[in-house]
Amino acid sequence: MRSFLKRHWKSLLAVVCLLIFSCGSYVGYQVYHEHQLKDYYSKFVYYKSPQKIKHYSFLNAKTVAVSWINTDPISEQYISNHSKKYVKKFEEVSSNYLIRDKIRLRGYPSSYRTIEPAFDRNILQKGEYWTIELYKVNQKSINRKPIKINVADVVRKVNKHYVPYMLSITRTNGKAYIRVSYSDTNKRSGAIFIDIATQKVVNSSQLQATSFLDRTAADSFYYLSDLDNYLSNQGINFYDNTISLTKKGIKNSKQWQIAKKYPKVYQILKNGGKLYLMQDGTDMDETAKILQLFTKEGNDIFDGVKIPAEYTTDGQEHTVRSYEEFKKYYKVEG
Repeated sequence: MRSFLKRHWKSLLAVVCLLIFSCGSYVGYQVYHEHQLKDYYSKFVYYKSPQKIKHYSFLNAKTVAVSWINTDPISEQYISNHSKKYVKKFEEVSSNYLIRDKIRLRGYPSSYRTIEPAFDRNILQKGEYWTIELYKVNQKSINRKPIKINVADVVRKVNKHYVPYMLSITRTNGKAYIRVSYSDTNKRSGAIFIDIATQKVVNSSQLQATSFLDRTAADSFYYLSDLDNYLSNQGINFYDNTISLTKKGIKNSKQWQIAKKYPKVYQILKNGGKLYLMQDGTDMDETAKILQLFTKEGNDIFDGVKIPAEYTTDGQEHTVRSYEEFKKYYKVEG
């Protein structure tokens, strides 16, 4: 062995030096690459992670539970939590679509552009995206490949001076529209409306002349009464026709009817998914029927719910014991 080392020590030294150099170069590259990633992603100040459907299960033809999975883990790793904290929620349902958006911008979208850096363009820069995604819901199935609408492109095609800053849903005359709010170069606000069924921009002047009634007494019963507070205290989030469970809700849910009658739906909710109610929002009976699943067999989720006097048929405050009693006193019209 000594003679071998004596004869080949120069070659061995060269190999060792090469290994040290290679390791050092690799570590150096990794450090440099890490720095480059942090620098690149630090430019995005407004971010909501893009997601795709992981699992889904239907409770009935118009009610489906869906879990989602992040499709951009690198952004999730490097974009700061501050960039995600103030992003406006946009997650809606229509009669046959799940509607969401994904957004990654280098500025904050705002009507008055008071927060710096402001998003003041309708042409996206490198790495930016702002996309509406429509998932078509068919009979007991969901098309996993969404229809995509580029928000900036839509606005720019209507007027090159318009800058989008917010998305919402407007319903009128039995139809649903995506409302894209914009401001112009003089910071005046307006809206563009996209027909969800056709994904086409519609004549906004005609729509704005109609009466937009996003909420009626029938589809607002859960927060015009204190049912909303009761659900929240049980760990049930019910907002804009979507239901999800908090940690408290998961803990309380083992004996609920939904766990026993719809175990696949329940598993999705238990693992952080959401239940989407796609029926007519004014169908109180159907909504109440689904809400009743979030209590034990033989119980009524409306038991103890208080209806303020201004929302009752007789102008008196009522604490009810059942949904039937709730319907008796809750003022749907007028």
